[in-house]
Amino acid sequence: MTYLDFLRAGSPLHRVTPCETGFSIAPVGEDPAAREAFQAVAEVAVEREGQGYRVADVSMSEVSGGYEAVFVVPLKGPLQT
Repeated sequence: MTYLDFLRAGSPLHRVTPCETGFSIAPVGEDPAAREAFQAVAEVAVEREGQGYRVADVSMSEVSGGYEAVFVVPLKGPLQT
């Protein structure tokens, strides 16, 4: 399983929302624990950009400075859900 596959599938740490050209990942909840757990997934997603996907955009919290959402676009082929 590639990291793109992991991101696309969702996990207890992140939820996935399909978009026209890819998908976004975000915390599974609004509570501080869910947001903190999501930070690790988001940081690795940004670090691994280029490994089958690109990060098209990120949404950052103005309060905490942490990731609120990461928009991912696969590098080849249409998104299959």
